[in-house]
Amino acid sequence: MSRTGIIAFGALSIGLVSGCHEKSAVTEPDRPSVATSADASPSITARGRAVFSEKCSPCHGAEGKGDGAAADLLVPHPPDFTRGLFPSRERTGVRPTPDDLILSLNTGLHGRSMPGWRNLADSDRRAVIAYLLTLFPMSS
Repeated sequence: MSRTGIIAFGALSIGLVSGCHEKSAVTEPDRPSVATSADASPSITARGRAVFSEKCSPCHGAEGKGDGAAADLLVPHPPDFTRGLFPSRERTGVRPTPDDLILSLNTGLHGRSMPGWRNLADSDRRAVIAYLLTLFPMSS
């Protein structure tokens, strides 16, 4: 490799390691925090329901039961939020935290058909989480 190639490779490597890369239009903190459904105003929860209805219900169903029009085409099947089921917590029986939900909404779920939704406005993603938390049973 030529000296110019080595310098270019080194600069690229340093840039990638140091995080010097193009950021998406919507940025997130490393550890986002979302208010619980009890903390969310009725208008935030209503906005979350509207966004959920438009963006999420085709897979998750109108009431979050995992019975949307596309659900039968997905493997694995979308979870039934009303039963407190959440992919990363199914085996433990522990209710997902708001941070679990925002992470899944932001990045999607590996090995599942759930895409990331970073293209949604931060306020809409947080509103969806507030709405989702109203669907979960209080004890699980």
